[in-house]
Amino acid sequence: MTSGRRQRAPTAKELADRPYRVTVDRDEVGGEERWVASVDELAGCTSTGKTRDAAVGGVQDAISAWINTALEEGREVPEPAGKATYSGRLLLRMPRSLHRELTRAAERESVSLNQLITDVLASAVNWQGEGERRPRKPKTALTQEPGEQGLTARPTGQSAHRARDPQRVLIIVLAANFVVIVVAAIVAIIVLMAAAQ
Repeated sequence: MTSGRRQRAPTAKELADRPYRVTVDRDEVGGEERWVASVDELAGCTSTGKTRDAAVGGVQDAISAWINTALEEGREVPEPAGKATYSGRLLLRMPRSLHRELTRAAERESVSLNQLITDVLASAVNWQGEGERRPRKPKTALTQEPGEQGLTARPTGQSAHRARDPQRVLIIVLAANFVVIVVAAIVAIIVLMAAAQ
């Protein structure tokens, strides 16, 4: 005869010690730079600091506080996301006209279409490498050069030729918007699949 023991619920400390995924971003508030460490699985669970290390250093306390509040309110504490593997390959369907414009933009920049799309995607999510996002880009300055008919927005350090190419800017903006829509659609599908389970 087997005994029907109930499994013990994990303590708040045991839940807080689980391997949650943390994303670190640099932000600017009121002209001051700060770092924000966000726990991906725990909505609204963040830690901030004047340095990256300070923000990351406060994450564990933020996780503990988040979990204690959730338990007090009777809310479920999400599991840490599993280690997913990514092949680096993505099959993407797009309108022929967008494909044509992206190809032209890649030719103008003397890069492959694959490299152009990768750069646009990386820019859309502010990605620079494993686990860290790029700092925000510098603000654009308005300049007027002899012969121009108006002011031109030009990021600091870029050549006047690049800043004056409105078609290039339009293509990049359209591509970035397309990427954001695709990413949002993928996230929505994942959320719907998770909700259906």
